[in-house]
Amino acid sequence: ATGVENATTETFTVVPAEAASLELAGLTLTAVAGATREVQVTVWDAFGNVATNYTGTLVVRSTDATASLPASHVFTATDAGHFTFAGIVLKRAGSHQVTVQDVGVATLSGLQNVGVVAGEPSTLAFTQVPT
Repeated sequence: ATGVENATTETFTVVPAEAASLELAGLTLTAVAGATREVQVTVWDAFGNVATNYTGTLVVRSTDATASLPASHVFTATDAGHFTFAGIVLKRAGSHQVTVQDVGVATLSGLQNVGVVAGEPSTLAFTQVPT
């Protein structure tokens, strides 16, 4: 606009607000039973900034009761709002959900639907027909 002079402010730092949502990436919509998977988690504030100051604890859960899941993770400043959970193994064929959730704030969670298909047979058994 005319009549307005340019101005320079002092340097300032924008810090993220408290964590508001989790974004999950890395899990595909379809997985083979028994395959090892990982999920990358990003913690966001309500304004679209990565919540680099988040220090909560996240846990991985699944609707596959036979799944092998990684231990919970306590975020530190080093994580800067990002963490990869490795070692997720869904074992039962069918439709399942993988959820990552803050242990203290139930509403802070992310969900991924995964269709698990049967893998290669691991054993072959024969039974003798009774005579």
